[in-house]
Amino acid sequence: MKIHTRPASIDEWQDVAFRCAWATWFHTPEWYRLWNEYSGSPFAADAFELPDGRKAIFPYHFSNQLRGLTKFRFTPAGTYGGLISADEFSEAEITALRQAYERKYDHLRIREFPLSPFARNRTDIKTELTYLIPIHEPVENIIKGWRRNHQRNLRQVQRLNPVLHEARTEEEWKLYFQAYQETFVHWTLPESEYDWRFFELLHKQDSPNIKLWLLKADHGILTGCICFYHNNTLEAWHQATFDKFRDLRPNACLYAAIIHKSRESGYCWFDLGPSGFKENVAHFKRGFSPRILPSNLYIRTPKWLETYQHVRKSLDL
Repeated sequence: MKIHTRPASIDEWQDVAFRCAWATWFHTPEWYRLWNEYSGSPFAADAFELPDGRKAIFPYHFSNQLRGLTKFRFTPAGTYGGLISADEFSEAEITALRQAYERKYDHLRIREFPLSPFARNRTDIKTELTYLIPIHEPVENIIKGWRRNHQRNLRQVQRLNPVLHEARTEEEWKLYFQAYQETFVHWTLPESEYDWRFFELLHKQDSPNIKLWLLKADHGILTGCICFYHNNTLEAWHQATFDKFRDLRPNACLYAAIIHKSRESGYCWFDLGPSGFKENVAHFKRGFSPRILPSNLYIRTPKWLETYQHVRKSLDL
C-alpha cells in the first residue's frame, strides 16, 4: 500500500485534531505551542496520506542529539501523542499507516491514547495504565460506583457547602501554585516538577480549553485541579490540595463537581491520567470505578545508538 509522507501545516493539523473523534487536547497545536514557549523545544507535524486523500497526522516535538546525528521525536511531558485522523480506515490501512511512520522515525518516545485505533500492544512498548471515567450518566449514578471511602469523603466535604469556582486571576493561579509546592513534602520522588512560569503560561493563554477549577468553602480554597478540554474528553492533568485541608480528603468532592459541570457541557470522558507506576496513586484512581485502559509508551531507539549508549555506560563515560 503506497503512503505519501509530507509536512503538515498548523492549520491542517488543527483541522484534523478538531474533527478527530478521540483526539485529546494533548494532540492539538495549542499544547505544542505552549510547551515550545515553556521549554524552547521545537515542534512539527507530518501527514501520512493514502492515494485517495485520506490521511493521518503525526505531531511531535523534537531535539537534535549527538550533534545532529539523530533526531529524537517525542510527546511533551509524557502526554498523549501518536497518529490522529478524522478519516476511517480498515485494519490493513491502520497497520500500513503505523508501519509507515515507524519506518520514517527511528528515534521515538510516544504515549498512545487508549481510545485511538492506532494504539497497539507490542513487545517494544512499555505498558502503563490510564483511568477514564465515563460521564454519560447523571453524577448521582456515577458516584454510586465509587469506592466507599471516596463516597464518605465526598459527603464529609459537602457538609461545608463547597462551591466549584473557575480561577480567573493571576492571584488565584498563584494560590494554587502554593498548594502545589506544599505537596512536595509528601513525595520522595515526584514524577515531574514545574516552576511558576509554566502555570503563568497556562493562565495567560486565556483559553477556553484550559481551566483551573478551585473548590472553595468558608475556610478558603480546599483543593484545585487543572483540566484540559478538547472534543468529548477532559483531562484532569494536575491536582493539588492545601496541606491544612489534606485530612479532609476533598478530591472526591472536587471530581464530582467537575464531572457535573463538564457533563452539562456535553463531555463524555473524565481522564484521570496514568499513575506514573505509583501503586498508591493507582489505588486512589481505581476507587472511582474508571475504565482502566493501556496507556502505553512506544519507545524506539536506533540500534547504533543503543550500542553507543551501552559502550558509554560500560566505560563509565
